Amino acid sequence: MLGLPDLLILDEPAHGLDPTQIRFLRRMLGEYAASGRTVVVSSHHLEEVELTCTDVVVVHGGRIVLAGPLSELTGDTTS
Repeated sequence: MLGLPDLLILDEPAHGLDPTQIRFLRRMLGEYAASGRTVVVSSHHLEEVELTCTDVVVVHGGRIVLAGPLSELTGDTTS
């Protein structure tokens, strides 16, 4: 995150963190994205994706099989 890039790509950023650090990471990534930057997170932990991301892209076999706002894909109409 040094230099505050407009695009930040992270692979499993919560891996190995304790619960307090995970909460801090979620808050930090949310603030980073709210400042107008893009954060791309690669993860197979779907619960963490749901708690962290606003939009998702599901890739299988090198092809996009699902993409869109998380609320539309999960049917969550409360957001």
